[in-house]
Amino acid sequence: MILQLKNGEANLQISEDSQLLLDGQGRLMGFYEGTKLIRRSYDNRWLIGSRPARGERQQRHTTHKKLEGDELDLAIHRARETLRQASSSGPRLQIVGSDEAQNSQGMDLLRSALKWQRADFEGDGKIFTDLVGRIPVLPPDRYRSLYVLISQGCRYNRCLFCELYRDRDFRNLDLSEVIQQIEGLRGFFGKAFRTRTSVFLGDASGLSQSQENLVAILNELRERLPSSTLRDGIHTFMDVFMTDPRPLQEMKELHQNGLKRIYIGLESAAPSVLSFYKKPNSMGVLRDEIFKAREAGISCALMVLAGGSGRRLQSEHIDHTVRFLNRLQLGKSDRIFLSPLVLPEGTGFRAEAKKHNLEILNPNEIEEEIRALRTGLSSCGAKVSHYELRNFLYR
Repeated sequence: MILQLKNGEANLQISEDSQLLLDGQGRLMGFYEGTKLIRRSYDNRWLIGSRPARGERQQRHTTHKKLEGDELDLAIHRARETLRQASSSGPRLQIVGSDEAQNSQGMDLLRSALKWQRADFEGDGKIFTDLVGRIPVLPPDRYRSLYVLISQGCRYNRCLFCELYRDRDFRNLDLSEVIQQIEGLRGFFGKAFRTRTSVFLGDASGLSQSQENLVAILNELRERLPSSTLRDGIHTFMDVFMTDPRPLQEMKELHQNGLKRIYIGLESAAPSVLSFYKKPNSMGVLRDEIFKAREAGISCALMVLAGGSGRRLQSEHIDHTVRFLNRLQLGKSDRIFLSPLVLPEGTGFRAEAKKHNLEILNPNEIEEEIRALRTGLSSCGAKVSHYELRNFLYR
């Protein structure tokens, strides 16, 4: 067995195809065995899925399912048995790239991990959700950010394709609440804090805070967090139709205080598709806000929904979206994320699609749409990436 300690977490390799991932506090966060993949989030959600065998290519629409009940108990039991074997292996356990102090740290971490039972994971998850709530989603390049809640929920919260924030009312948090949360997160992560190298301001409408409050929050982050946690900057979502536009000077002030990138749900640039989605994006306003942010030094990331327009509106969706994005003059620091539709159950999406004569696409057809979007955006200037929402866990 090989234990590798790195950047506030540990990887215990049992064999070429089997390993455990622990955070710096000894929490079990991942379990890989052959093609089986088990992952845990900090709010104690567990997913089980598959990963490709050696030499095989991962299928993008592979869905991980919830792991619960007896199946979860068995997975935790097996992980603990592996940890018990490792902690009693003595010289047979190789701790890679470490000095004598780290050898001791590695053994302490294994012994700490052995203490975790299912009830401990559940209690730990409650501590986390009491601090920041359930984290519905993050952009794929921000999965390892420190999530700091400053605006609960979504200010609009009526998009047909999205039910991520339907379980909470919108409100802006007070500065005192944010400060208390930051201190709580430092205690929660403990030694695992080193894995966080950026900050994400949640939930969906972080820029709805006033300029005065936002600057105060950014200042508190700089004062209370280690520089390593701010190394990759501060990030947030932005909606352009519910938040009053900020003057250029205010955007520059946010950038000077650490805001590095804003993430915007474009979804589509086709008016008919946006109307079906019930999302009141204005392409003119959106374009102006993107130009303003980039002039202020803030990079932009835009999310595009694939598969939601159905067959009837698909060509219009692709054509309008590609044309709009190619005209934005995006650069290397900007991002475009192509996200396959995850059918919501509580928004009436299926009924509305039927009413509008929109046939829902299957996974292969959605992949074809993503390929068409990628082809059209091959010279847009920004990096274009996949965004698999359904398998998101905050870890």
